[in-house]
Amino acid sequence: MLLIYCDTISARIEYIFKLIFKDILGVDVSFTTDNDDYANSSHPKINYSKNRITKEELFFYSVDFLFEKDIRKINHEVIKFEGYPVIFSHQNTDSVFPFDPFAMSFYFVSRYEEYLMEDRKDAHGRVKAEAYLAFKNCIHHRPVVNILAGEIKLLIEEKYPAFKFPEKKYNFIPTYDIDMAFAHLGKGLLRSVGGFGKLALRFKFKEIFERINTLAGIISDPYDNFDTHIEQQNKYNLKPLYFVNLGDYGTFDKNISYKNKRLRELLKKLDHSAEIGTHPSYKSNEHPEKVKIEKERLEEIINSKVTKNRQHFLILSFPETYNNLINSGITDDYSMGFASQMGFRAGICSSFNFYDLTGEKETSLRIHPFAFMDTMFEDYLKLSPAKIIKYVKPLIEETKKYNGELIAIWHNYALSNNKEKLQVYKEIVKLAKK
Repeated sequence: MLLIYCDTISARIEYIFKLIFKDILGVDVSFTTDNDDYANSSHPKINYSKNRITKEELFFYSVDFLFEKDIRKINHEVIKFEGYPVIFSHQNTDSVFPFDPFAMSFYFVSRYEEYLMEDRKDAHGRVKAEAYLAFKNCIHHRPVVNILAGEIKLLIEEKYPAFKFPEKKYNFIPTYDIDMAFAHLGKGLLRSVGGFGKLALRFKFKEIFERINTLAGIISDPYDNFDTHIEQQNKYNLKPLYFVNLGDYGTFDKNISYKNKRLRELLKKLDHSAEIGTHPSYKSNEHPEKVKIEKERLEEIINSKVTKNRQHFLILSFPETYNNLINSGITDDYSMGFASQMGFRAGICSSFNFYDLTGEKETSLRIHPFAFMDTMFEDYLKLSPAKIIKYVKPLIEETKKYNGELIAIWHNYALSNNKEKLQVYKEIVKLAKK
């Protein structure tokens, strides 16, 4: 156990120290505000305050940020430390770092800046990746919180050689969003007729024949590549997650009805080899009660409690979205990542509990950040399938290096009818698992 001295113990301090030491490094911490208890303790210890107490201690100068209770605009002075940018710098020469690593880590994982970006959102209500501090300073590809935790670990091991950290293991979780389970099947008469009409007006006769042959059972539905997923999962002994949209039909909610027999059979099949979570409808952002309604639809189909979630279009509003998920019975969310860029939106490649800045409290909702998504390569980064591996490999290696949790997103519709994309998918799974 590590003993942490602070002049005052705030909710932010308790949260970030437990995240770094217990969640990332795997050791327990306790806190004290008593100088004598701290000085006389035989435990390995850290002083996080304004002043040094003993000559031999590990002293981290504390800036004021973790003692505050408001949300305010911060004009960061960014400095370089061992080659990468850091924030919350200070002038205290006794401190082991010329910046506050705990304040910096809290700033990233709490998503502090996102509470102040209502005017920086796109048409779907998402903050653009280019607006974030990490992106502006070119560190969004690095899990800076895990990196800082590793630096602190090295200092402790050097100072207290007898103190042992447990070995942490890297983990890879493939995940899939089922926005549209099938391209042609199960859409009903009106949607099918309308689909034929749209294709005819655009002279897409190849797609018309594809649809006819699919409906006639001559060929498989192009979006039905789920057996390929299952094959990869079995090959590498993976535990995948599927997130399915069971919302009512709308402009951005195109799945077939949750009452459809074919969809229900698919979800029951996937439930045998994977875990299934909710993918709330686009409309749920305006009508939060739909999250619980759609969750109950899924629970009825698979006859099991559902506790995992990923937001459709990755739409997050802080803290409203996460608080609604908690109230709806969700325990784990997988929405934390960029829609348009690869990297670590919260600066971390490990799961963590959501901290609600408006209530200044740690919540029970566990956040699992993802590193990349298949659709961003083509839609935003304009990468050909042949170039994707080159860009993905450094993120995979970073996560492995810091024994993190690598999460990737694929869409069954994005893998349809494209042998090159399917091959890249298989190569990424192999590389991530190896």
